[in-house]
Amino acid sequence: VVAATAESPLLTNAAQVLARSPVDRVYRLRITATVTFYDPTWPILFVQDDTDALYVPSPFGSAVPLATSNRVSLEASIGPSGQVEGAHFTLLKESGDWPVPPSISVADLESGRFDRRYVSLRGILRFASKPANHFILQLEGAGNRGFQVTVPGTLADRGIVASWLDAEVEVRGVCGSIADSGG
Repeated sequence: VVAATAESPLLTNAAQVLARSPVDRVYRLRITATVTFYDPTWPILFVQDDTDALYVPSPFGSAVPLATSNRVSLEASIGPSGQVEGAHFTLLKESGDWPVPPSISVADLESGRFDRRYVSLRGILRFASKPANHFILQLEGAGNRGFQVTVPGTLADRGIVASWLDAEVEVRGVCGSIADSGG
């Protein structure tokens, strides 16, 4: 675990974290952002401010119970790897202002340019399954290009999802890539 000191440079937005230089330094982070996704069962947490978005690993033990849509103040250290460490959250508002999601294509999704960000994407729902406590949706975008959406089970029920089969839907959520042995 990396700990910033009072002498460590202060970063005040997500874009500064992603563009930090030199990358081998330890930085302090203090931002106000919206929790765009939080699933304590995995645990996965993303926050987004007006400049960009960040992944915050394993927020277990936070003094503030977090939920998607919370407006929070986040203080942490950023180590040489760029990972947020020692995150401390202060709840500012239970329901924050959502970032305006850009509408992206499957090609944009595959490029990785929008990873971590709250986005909007349209497609036709071709298949849905519910392993464990999440729905896995297989959608087909423009040009018959497929993509997958994972939805926490508490946000939808099986009957509603089944009624969307072969319908065009718009999904909004945090964009991420899944790396496999093929890259």
